[in-house]
Amino acid sequence: MSGAYNTMVYQPVISNDAGYNYTYRVVPGNASKSLLHKRLVQNPFLSIGQGRMPWNNASWYLEPQNAQYIQNIVNWINAGAKDMLDVAPTFGNKDPRTIGLQVYPAGNTTSPYSRSGDEPINVPANISVDIWTSIEDDSTKAQNMVVTEMKISTMPYDFKNSTTNSLVYSTPMSGTDFWGAPVSFTHKLSSFSTAYPSGTILYVRTYTKDPHHTTVSEMPNDGTNEGVFKFFTIKIT
Repeated sequence: MSGAYNTMVYQPVISNDAGYNYTYRVVPGNASKSLLHKRLVQNPFLSIGQGRMPWNNASWYLEPQNAQYIQNIVNWINAGAKDMLDVAPTFGNKDPRTIGLQVYPAGNTTSPYSRSGDEPINVPANISVDIWTSIEDDSTKAQNMVVTEMKISTMPYDFKNSTTNSLVYSTPMSGTDFWGAPVSFTHKLSSFSTAYPSGTILYVRTYTKDPHHTTVSEMPNDGTNEGVFKFFTIKIT
């Protein structure tokens, strides 16, 4: 899903209209300047590239519920075209971000603890675990990040007394991101103790920075929506 997002937002158009009125497929904050919107609403007898989308269903636009679908896309673009983690896009080089979190028994890389949908990862109490992250960036490889850190708290918005833990780059392993797509996990916090009472929810925040930025990217942060917060939680069972 993140791949599809990155091919649209601030991405140059390939097939323009006759007046060359469009620069990007999606312009955050401006649906009228976004070719994606034009492709959804244009008269089907006009031609931009392959015409009105979806190109293989000429009657799609006549189905009544699709007016709302198109309006949802317009609302998303005009609200800033935020990504699946509720982060607003930036023009040019983007901040790195964490798109996957997995927990394994310490030293194990084959049997991650389970997560159901966007619910917390269920981890037994009183054991030692490794917490792995998958980092995405548009120009810098994961091993070249200059900051990779993690904080863990029992409070969703209070990390001021939480220890800052350095994440160590390790031999990449395969896993899935928050939406089930295959990705590489490269950084881990080793031998974290789960010595908490059963039922405790642990809230995780990651901190990453590539060489091209001066500030550290926090994921999630206080402005992140509740749905995304669930991806960064661990439940002690």
